Formats: sequence, structure tokens, C-alpha cells
Amino acid sequence: MVGVSLLMAKGDSDIPEIYRIASFDTTSEWYSECLEEALTCDFYFNGNEENVPVYDVRETEDNVGFTDSIKSRTYTNGVGGLNSNGQAASFIFDGDVEQTMNDYFSSFATYQFKPSGKDNTLMHETFQGDSRVHANGKCVKVYITSWNIKNANGDVIDNINTPAEDSCLVFRTGIVEYEDEEETCEQHAEQCEFYFQGHDSEVPIYSLANTENDVGFTDVVVARDGSTIGTMNSNGQATSFVLGGEEGEVSMIDYIPAFTTYQFKPDGGAQAKIMYETFQSQSDASGKCVKVYFTHWQVLNGDDVENVVSDSVNACAVFRTE
Repeated sequence: MVGVSLLMAKGDSDIPEIYRIASFDTTSEWYSECLEEALTCDFYFNGNEENVPVYDVRETEDNVGFTDSIKSRTYTNGVGGLNSNGQAASFIFDGDVEQTMNDYFSSFATYQFKPSGKDNTLMHETFQGDSRVHANGKCVKVYITSWNIKNANGDVIDNINTPAEDSCLVFRTGIVEYEDEEETCEQHAEQCEFYFQGHDSEVPIYSLANTENDVGFTDVVVARDGSTIGTMNSNGQATSFVLGGEEGEVSMIDYIPAFTTYQFKPDGGAQAKIMYETFQSQSDASGKCVKVYFTHWQVLNGDDVENVVSDSVNACAVFRTE
């Protein structure tokens, strides 16, 4: 599964271990785009000059540095007094799309991530409402608008207040893995009346990479009772994520408002597969347990067609994404 393991990273670091997590899949296109952004920036995090570090922000404290120290590719003797005034932090999404955090989710502060002001690290302002969860699993770009230049002795020798286009730095935030999520995902799948062909006793994993919107990308949906199923529909019942633990199940649009109500749904084919509507950010749907509900479907018996309408909580199918 493409994603981030919330295991503590080993090796030298100048931040507490609780804020570090292991690296993520480096073969994905999104990682390549995030890395490309990072390498164009003059600033980077100590020990990560050629890669994108991942920091877990699930339990970090407000206004306290949580990253490695910030370094400059140009001013190698050191920098200090970093500031981000006037330039909001952004997310980098699939297709090299950049969007300010506040535009993506209005509960974010304009400078949700910014230099700490006390040392050469990043901190974050208080996460309002449930905005913290929407900061997970992202590629984050922070702009530096002013800083001090130091000499070899650590003395300040100049101040920069006219930042260049590359006055920035990039990091990734960890993907939340909820307690007992895998077990809970399997339990939900077992309760559903439908499953994906060839996966009657397991939850299949489907990659979203190299797929297209409005085109079926899963195996065919089949019924556990053995009946032959034709066209299916999900009108009236939103797609959900199964998160596990106390989080349970939540509709995708409640989890992140940028999703559509029927983000995943049947493709309308004679033998239904699951497709997805256009994503604002496909990455937000990766590494998830997805539960699709069906409200209408055809049962085929020779030349006879029975049109079924259902509001059953078990009229569903479950799969995982990567």
C-alpha cells in the first residue's frame, strides 16, 4: 500500500523522536512532484538536502518547532530570523497543482505552517476545528520572506527582505493510520452483500495511479447470494471511509469537503465496476478503506430483469486504495 508507516525513524536528528516518522513510497508520481518542488527551493531541512522529510503533525504542540533545523543551499554558513509574513503556506497536489492551505480548507490559518521565530525550525498555529486531520498526508510548501545571513562564527552579517522565487522549503506530513483500521475494514467488507469478483474472503487493493475519472478501475461487483447483478447505482447514499478504532466510518465529503458526495460509485456498465468522479486531490483518497453503498441494481435471471431499490446498510462493497 502506498502511504506512510507511522514507525519512528532511526538515525541522527535534531528534533524529538516523537515527531519523526519513516519515509514513504518514493516510486509514486506524487512523490516525484513533491521532491521536484523541494529541490527547486533554496531552503531545506537538515539532513534532507536531496529528499523530502516527513513529519507527523497528529500530536504536535501549537507554536513549538517540530521539524529538523532549516538550512540554506546558498548561505551555507547559516541563516536565522526566518519569517513568512506576506506569503501563505501551500499544498502541492497531483499534477503539480499548488493551492494555499486556506483556500483548500477555510479553517486553516493563512500561515498555518511557518518558521518558529525562536530557532530555525517550523511550527504551526493552532489547528481550528478538525483542520488538523486535513493537514495529514500532504506535500507542504512554506515560503520564507525574510531572514538573516550569518558568517562562519554565527554572527549576523546581513538581512534579506527581498525573497526570490526559490525562497521556500518543502516537507510531507504523515498519513494517519487509525488503530485497528485493517481489522475494521475487513469486518465492514464481510457485512456487505456485495464484493469484488475474486475477492470474496478478502478486501482487494486497487491503485489509483494511472486511472481515469469516470472509468471503472476495479473488478466486477458480484453478490454474495450468487444472483447475477447488472447495472448498479449509488444515488442517495454517500461513499464512506472506514477509519477504524473510535473514528469508525465517515462519509468522504465529511472527512474532506473537497470530495464529492459520490466520489466513488458504480460505472453504469452492464457488469458494474467502481469508478470515481474527478478528484480535487487524488492523494487524499490513497491509502484508505473505502465503502461504496448501492441503492439501485438489477438482478438478472435469463431474460427477466428485476429492478431492486434498497436502503439496506449492508448493500455495499469495500475495497482499499493505494
